[in-house]
Amino acid sequence: MEQNKIREIYNRTARQYEELVTPCKACQYMILLHELKLKGTERVLELGSGPGQLSIEIAKRLNGGRVTGLDISEEMVKLASRKAEERGLKNLDFRVGDISDLHVEDKTFDICVNSYLIHWIRDIPLFLQNIRRVLKDGGRLGIISPSTEWYGEIRQAYRKVMEHYREYLPEHALIEPIGIKIRTEEELHDLLSAAEFKIEKSIAFRFREAISIEECFGRVAAKSGEEYLSFLPDDISANIKNELHEEIMRAASNLNTTESGYIIVATRGD
Repeated sequence: MEQNKIREIYNRTARQYEELVTPCKACQYMILLHELKLKGTERVLELGSGPGQLSIEIAKRLNGGRVTGLDISEEMVKLASRKAEERGLKNLDFRVGDISDLHVEDKTFDICVNSYLIHWIRDIPLFLQNIRRVLKDGGRLGIISPSTEWYGEIRQAYRKVMEHYREYLPEHALIEPIGIKIRTEEELHDLLSAAEFKIEKSIAFRFREAISIEECFGRVAAKSGEEYLSFLPDDISANIKNELHEEIMRAASNLNTTESGYIIVATRGD
């Protein structure tokens, strides 16, 4: 997906994302922070900072360091900046920027983090090269990435429904309601190793969460902007949403959806 389309999605869904998606990531943020073992004086860069919660949690733990959050969405940056100001955090700033074209001097940051970003990246080797460039010698990278099980129930239901609408699918369309490509843990390790990062810790997490179907659909809409329906006529799009809802309802009135992914900490090689 083109960068301007991703910007458009998150400008449109920023508040919805903050309300529905950010809270379910809190425990993952805490695990990443524990593994980073912050000393308090680091300069930290978050790429794809969104509503800013991870950057805020890092900034609260620094007594001499500073956090910079970079996001492509102007609305996300406004929301994150307002939250930081409300909390009185002076060691944190958020900026609008393109993560694929970092205008940052070499060896500027001690730590770089990103959460639920890498599945949007088309050229991951270039992305990791840019991160490596802006990290200091021995600098660390912290990643939270979804796994192929992530939201597996709703993704499987979507693929099943879309079998009836294949004639409407463009050749390039992905049968995915969220993101572009989800990588396995092994693929992520290989990509990091190829970019000369040494993996310190890799933690796989998986939990089942019972939520209403409406809330789950709200999360998917906040994450995707419903771009997975954008190439369809309005009446067909409405049919698919109804059929998807019915497909899930057959299983249960509440959706037991799977949250799963990987928390990886790696060190910049010399």
